[in-house]
Amino acid sequence: MRSRMKIRIPFLIAQAIVGIVLLSTAGAQATARFVGTITAISGNALTVKTDADGAHQVNVPATAVLKRIVPGQKDLSAAETIPFSGLAVGDRALVRLDPDAPAGTEEALQIIAVKQSDLTLKQQKDREDWQKRGVGGLVKSVDASTGVILLTSGAGATARTITVNTTKATMLKRYAPNSVRFDAALPAPINAIQAGDQLRARGTKNADGTEIAAEEVISGSLRNIEGPITRSMRQARRWWSRIWQQRSRLPSTSRRTRRCGACRR
Repeated sequence: MRSRMKIRIPFLIAQAIVGIVLLSTAGAQATARFVGTITAISGNALTVKTDADGAHQVNVPATAVLKRIVPGQKDLSAAETIPFSGLAVGDRALVRLDPDAPAGTEEALQIIAVKQSDLTLKQQKDREDWQKRGVGGLVKSVDASTGVILLTSGAGATARTITVNTTKATMLKRYAPNSVRFDAALPAPINAIQAGDQLRARGTKNADGTEIAAEEVISGSLRNIEGPITRSMRQARRWWSRIWQQRSRLPSTSRRTRRCGACRR
């Protein structure tokens, strides 16, 4: 179960950027903006690769406002003002463009950045928190009216039932089809969860871990395929056969090489 339900922490990057977008003021709604990762810095220009429409070459004048926030921060009043040199490749950024820039150029009016080092630290802490406060298993039943989900976990002597209690405040997400990427998971209602789904939840557990007040839930219909490996073994045998055939055709490295008496027999 653990190996198939890996929590892909890049989801935290998406969370951080959502927080950044929420920081924009109401007056900035008409201003063009985009979110992405800084991939190159040259002079006073940035290359920012967005998650949607490719790369942008952005000039950053001295008048641009540059701010740094930590993942999850939602108040710009506490944001740190940084110089252009404070930006680095790998940082995530929300770039607001200057509407008065010359035609055909993209010029930054404001950049709000989340440092890659801050994201890495947040990812590590979140990984540890999922391991400490998380549970997982196969969905046994779902009661959408009460928000209670029953899971089965383990097998044989270790089998147990886990009760997952959700509320309107619980973040419910579902894996995209044919994907186990956490960052690709999308919000979904509780009635999207079906018996037999794989599910992980994070929150406050009781003493024996059989009940949890869930803060986050992610689920998906993921197939477990079991059986003997046959094709790859045949491929391996054919590969070794070709290697030995090629070896048998290799010329002698030296005509003076003498065979030992045992080899001449």
